[in-house]
Amino acid sequence: MDSVIHYYGPSPIILTGDNRSIQIAPNNSLSPTLPEHIKKAGIPVEKQFMNSYTQVLCKPILNSNTYSLTKPDDFNVLVLPPKEGQPPVQDLPLKNLMAPEPYIKELEERYAYFNQFKTKVSQSNLSQETVKVLHSVFQGNFKEWLTSRGYTKNLNDLVKMIEKTN
Repeated sequence: MDSVIHYYGPSPIILTGDNRSIQIAPNNSLSPTLPEHIKKAGIPVEKQFMNSYTQVLCKPILNSNTYSLTKPDDFNVLVLPPKEGQPPVQDLPLKNLMAPEPYIKELEERYAYFNQFKTKVSQSNLSQETVKVLHSVFQGNFKEWLTSRGYTKNLNDLVKMIEKTN
């Protein structure tokens, strides 16, 4: 996958040419001010547009659609950092997410699983050394996941962008 297009809007997405390795997904921003920004842009905030990412007009070079839709279990949210001087926003409610119900349900189940796991670990009375080992294992698995999904490039690009602004 080269690109993921997260979309919310009243018009279909238009793809032309070579669309290999493009995934299309619903909006993934948890920003509580997103509806306000969408309204300011002159785009109506309506529930029906949460599924508009599935409406694609495609004229590929080859005689087949070469893009794919992101499945709910591959969907992740984008949490924007707070404005300078504001405290970090913790656990934004998924009700702010302007995405279809199956995607929200998947995220709710995933978050519930993670919270359950965190509770089990915190209640297990692990030694500090064991917690460090567990942390290293998770870090290794996370790096492996980033690499296997092709997300390391995205992170490297983000780091470069941050370095340019500082």
